[in-house]
Amino acid sequence: MTLAAAKSKAKFLILDAGYNQMKNYEAARNVMVQAIIPLNPGNEKEPQAEITRKGTPCCSMGFPLTY
Repeated sequence: MTLAAAKSKAKFLILDAGYNQMKNYEAARNVMVQAIIPLNPGNEKEPQAEITRKGTPCCSMGFPLTY
């Protein structure tokens, strides 16, 4: 994080998935900013249509089921 980012009144920091590293989340927290960074799945395989990436089953419409 730059000094300019630390002095700004921004509440959120929106970054690309390539910045999905713990040090970026820690730097954002140090300047009291909420980091919004999409997860970078890397070489993960695409899950089946009826199961989310977290392993939650989905209904026929594609929504995750809730216990």
